[in-house]
Amino acid sequence: MRQLTYRAATALVLRHRRKITFAGVGSTCFAVQYLLLTSLMVAGVRAPIANAVGIAVSAQLNFTLSSLLTWKDRPGGSPRRVLGRLLAYNATAMTALCVNTAVFTLAYRTAGISAAAAAGVAAGMVFNYAGSNHLVFRGHRPDLRG
Repeated sequence: MRQLTYRAATALVLRHRRKITFAGVGSTCFAVQYLLLTSLMVAGVRAPIANAVGIAVSAQLNFTLSSLLTWKDRPGGSPRRVLGRLLAYNATAMTALCVNTAVFTLAYRTAGISAAAAAGVAAGMVFNYAGSNHLVFRGHRPDLRG
């Protein structure tokens, strides 16, 4: 078995930096979501609603961290463009929320809260990455209208 050298490991990390950062941001936001989910449930809020609130709050944190870290090489530019990104991100997040909540609701009674929350997050992750990469944080395209 070939040993991974420091140089090769560094090259691998650099080649996949965006995906690694996406995973780190997502993990942080999942922790926030889960903390809100469990705290609200302790306060008497039903699990699906507590989960939806956790996702809504963590989505705003995710947009901020994604802008600053994951897609920092694609700056937002003008305030109008940043607002457009925020709206597009929230549309993406709402779709992911629907997927997440459906999976969570179907699974939490049999799989438990932790497994259901993780399954919901996993179900929305691919959609969220693709939507963020190709729609929300797409690179600036020059105006070709002349």
